[in-house]
Amino acid sequence: MLLLIVVLAGFGWFIGKAIAFGLDAAGVGLRKVDKLNRKARQLSDTKKHGEAIAVFDQALCLVPEDPTTLKNKAFALEAWGKLGEALQCLDTAVRVDPADPDAWYLRSDLLTRMHRFEDALAAADQCLALVPSSPHGWSQRASALSGLGRPNEATECYDHALALDPGYVVAALGREALVMNLDSGG
Repeated sequence: MLLLIVVLAGFGWFIGKAIAFGLDAAGVGLRKVDKLNRKARQLSDTKKHGEAIAVFDQALCLVPEDPTTLKNKAFALEAWGKLGEALQCLDTAVRVDPADPDAWYLRSDLLTRMHRFEDALAAADQCLALVPSSPHGWSQRASALSGLGRPNEATECYDHALALDPGYVVAALGREALVMNLDSGG
């Protein structure tokens, strides 16, 4: 019986060390991913999108399906004009973390740029379901509604975004462009 207790205690010690090692390795992996993300964003900021994508892919090899890396990679792919690949990254990001309002907002923005307004509206609504006070979500909802030819609803959404953040320039400019288009008969 004493031998069994010693063996179990030894096994418990081994498992504890293995878990601690795994957590340490995960911490090192996450720090490396953060470092790679910073490097890739710098490359993307200097219009070196191909190099940035390669670095994001290195980060994804360390932590596959990391939502932050996927969102960053999508942003770089979009800047590079690879909208379909960017959408794949954001689709994965919302699948992995459906409670991430930023991923839904980015997905809505990209879908709007792709003229997929119904899908963009659904993504904006998902963002707002998570954070009803998001001026970004309301502005993005307005963009999708505008693309769908629903200017009155779009104006209301821009107004809502501006009520939440009166200094939100994107919403102010979007509302202004929409009103000018309506005034000109567009």
